[in-house]
Amino acid sequence: MIGDDQQPSHDIDAGGSLVSGTHHQRLSGPRKLIVAGLVLVLSLGLIWLGGRQKKADANPPPSPMISTNTQPFHPAPIEISPDAPPAERAVQLPAPEPARSEPQPAETPIFAYTGGDDRPGHGATGRQDDKDEERTPPNGEVSAGSDVSIRMKPTELQPSKATLLPHPDFMITQGTIIPCILQTAIDTNLAGYVKCVLPRDVRGTTNNVVLLDRGTTVVGEIQRGLQQGDARVFVLWDRAETPNHAMISLSSPGTDELGRSGLPGTVDNHFWQRFGGAMLLSVVQGAFQAASTYAGSSDGGTSFNSIQNNGEQTADTALKATINIPPTLRKNQGDTVSIFVARDLDFSDIYQLRVTGGATRYRQHRR
Repeated sequence: MIGDDQQPSHDIDAGGSLVSGTHHQRLSGPRKLIVAGLVLVLSLGLIWLGGRQKKADANPPPSPMISTNTQPFHPAPIEISPDAPPAERAVQLPAPEPARSEPQPAETPIFAYTGGDDRPGHGATGRQDDKDEERTPPNGEVSAGSDVSIRMKPTELQPSKATLLPHPDFMITQGTIIPCILQTAIDTNLAGYVKCVLPRDVRGTTNNVVLLDRGTTVVGEIQRGLQQGDARVFVLWDRAETPNHAMISLSSPGTDELGRSGLPGTVDNHFWQRFGGAMLLSVVQGAFQAASTYAGSSDGGTSFNSIQNNGEQTADTALKATINIPPTLRKNQGDTVSIFVARDLDFSDIYQLRVTGGATRYRQHRR
């Protein structure tokens, strides 16, 4: 037993372990290096194993090879049929000659013609069909020789018989050009009538008898105005009236002094009336476009764009309304025009000749 006065050789820690004392054993420097080396080696090993596993996943194993047919190729056997016996040739017998039979009177068609082809509607048509048959070969082929033969045949026209004028002294034949001086000015904005006066006497075919005296008035008609591109107006002269009140229907076109169809004059194309409004609207539209460019994409620019679109529509509407204005031809009063006689004018019903004293003849009205 130990007495109270005896001091123990070692102090006992009441809160500590009975096994371990207050002194802890620490690792020395070489041991620390060994432990660190082991940890480093284990880490490198783990990293190496992980990279190898990823490489194995990236490179899948190759697919198994499909074995090919190693047997040699043998073609299918060809069956050879036995030779067929040759066919016997058929012997053709000569066809018997058909018996000749005389046609009965009832079976024979009878066509009787007298003279030439005088049947109505057959003369010209029949001859034309014969010509077509001669020109067209039977086999339908046209050779060079047949083409030349066709070209060598002239066109056959009906003859024109000459006739005498029944009253040459009292006739103005077709094609006569009669000068005339306008008494009314011409404006083609509207259709209407025109009037002219003959400046000199117009004689008959024989140039012996005056048929249209100087001062004869001629009335014409303008049926329609000009169209785009026209530079002449068509005038139809209706009738003529002499100072002695003899009237005759003409129905002849008007020409210029040289006989060209239509009457020339000063043409007004109404350029400013047709394009002035559209040009003004185009200028205004350009101003709005410039303003919209400066305005940009703001609210003001949007309003300018809407005004510009409305301006384009207005310009198109104005151009469509004025583009079809027809040109106007104007011809002054007193200008010289001509009348091209389109048909023979016969005055024999109103005039007659009378011989007075020797060989003198003069015209007088029929009673």
